[in-house]
Amino acid sequence: MTTAELLFALFLAANPTPEASDAAAEPAEAVAVEGGDSRAILEAIQRERDLVARERAEVAAARQDLRRAEADLDAKITKLERVIEERQAVEKAILAAKEVLFSARLARLVEITSKMSAERSAVYLDSLSEGTAVSILEGLPPRKAALILSLLQPSKAAKLSRLYLKREHNADTRRTADGNDERVASPE
Repeated sequence: MTTAELLFALFLAANPTPEASDAAAEPAEAVAVEGGDSRAILEAIQRERDLVARERAEVAAARQDLRRAEADLDAKITKLERVIEERQAVEKAILAAKEVLFSARLARLVEITSKMSAERSAVYLDSLSEGTAVSILEGLPPRKAALILSLLQPSKAAKLSRLYLKREHNADTRRTADGNDERVASPE
């Protein structure tokens, strides 16, 4: 038997397929009949087959491990998504609580300002941010608000009036806890 035939027989033995198994059996038998070293060749072929079988078993085990790891990862992702949703719900609740607190504090400032004299109220509102000053003016009775605006610098009174009109024009805005205006969805 030639070296090429021997290598071909080893190749077929290492890569068994239904066709290859049949083809490998013939040259192995031929080697057994023709060569004196046939036993060594058959043992080498058997070792190769055993090696291939072990490698296939390892690949199957690795695939199984990969499937388990994938399932674990999916479970962790689901848990993380649930935690994110819970956190968002808590953040919404905190924001709602801040809004309620802001509204209560603003109502208290309106009450305090309404009890001040117009002159003191004008000085007080002049020291606040324009957004906060307009929020307080919105809560005051119109006569009190008009009197306070008349005591402010004309440019400041004009700015506050423009901001008030802008808010009235954009009725779909609301005051947030940080004193900014925020657009809200209009009811349909």
